[in-house]
Amino acid sequence: MSKQNIVCESISYSIGDKNILQNISLSVGQEKTGLVGSNGVGKTTLIRLLVGELKPQLGTIFVDGKIGYLPQNFVTNKEGSIAAVLGIEQKLLALEKIGSGNATQPDFDIIGDDWDVLERAKAALSKVNLGHLDLSRIVESLSGGETTRVFFARLLLNDPDFLILDEPTNNLDYASRLALYDSIKSFNGGILVVSHDRQLLSFMDQIMELSKLGIKTYGGNYDEYVEQKRIEQEALEQDLIDAQKFLKKTRRVVQETKEKYEKRVSMGNKERREGGQPKMFLDYHKGRAEVTKSKLEARTDKQIDTAKDKISLAKSKLEQKDFLDFDLETTRVHNSKIVLDIQKITFAYSGCQPIIKDFSMTVVGPKRLAITGSNGSGKTTLLKLIMGQL
Repeated sequence: MSKQNIVCESISYSIGDKNILQNISLSVGQEKTGLVGSNGVGKTTLIRLLVGELKPQLGTIFVDGKIGYLPQNFVTNKEGSIAAVLGIEQKLLALEKIGSGNATQPDFDIIGDDWDVLERAKAALSKVNLGHLDLSRIVESLSGGETTRVFFARLLLNDPDFLILDEPTNNLDYASRLALYDSIKSFNGGILVVSHDRQLLSFMDQIMELSKLGIKTYGGNYDEYVEQKRIEQEALEQDLIDAQKFLKKTRRVVQETKEKYEKRVSMGNKERREGGQPKMFLDYHKGRAEVTKSKLEARTDKQIDTAKDKISLAKSKLEQKDFLDFDLETTRVHNSKIVLDIQKITFAYSGCQPIIKDFSMTVVGPKRLAITGSNGSGKTTLLKLIMGQL
């Protein structure tokens, strides 16, 4: 049996009176696993439980091995260097002092046995297509996609047994995504990745779907999951249709049975009255008829309850999804209004070449624009300049 890096047994987590996760059990090992599910269903909460950022109120989590975790919204010191993000800044300073002959014993203690730390750091950055970056470069000068890849390089540098990645391709351009895909495909350990990126999910060995019904594992990549899910959904929907038809038929049969019974009782009463039967005899038959009617109603009620239970069971297996609905007003911006006017701006981060140079742009009226470009080309910097944050 293959090694299981993470095993969860019946874990539950809630905030106040809202149940986020309830009775979730799973195990993941050396395979590559994609975790999918609707927004808000608890995917990020689940992986925060797995890495120990949160504690389950019920159940247990067992972890075997070193876990590398890339959160969706990581926090870092933007004024720090890439070396600081990689966690090797002090080691590089110690190496520099040793190389210049100015080292003391603490410098050797800091290095320990990690004499090739510089080479390993550059190799980790190269794996995510950032080998050209200087380790002294400050984080603030990096794009969102570059920052994400630096954090991924930090995971690789720490040589983990298992990776947990939360939406790792969110801020990446196409070239950066390809570099990350290659790193994920070549990683020798297990991976659990939360993502809506179908191309990334196509590299997975299995897909775990988290829903309000719990968690379920599907063998194969995302395309195979979609097909399995389609077949499963069609079968469940047909079960519901069949259950509804069964209830309708049961109600019709019950109604027909009651009508036949009422007709038979009415005819019997008529015959007995016209036959001049004694009142005692008529009362006896009336009592028997009421007992029979009560038994009939109990039996038919049970038949309808059984049919309703079939519908409830079919519905319980179908996930009820909540859909967002927005009613947005149309814009009130006049067609001739100048919304934005930029004239020949230049901007550079400290110690770097200008990332934006002699740039001009004018936006008139209710236009909708997309700013595109590769990671590091200055998209976010431009937006921050427009918003006055830079």
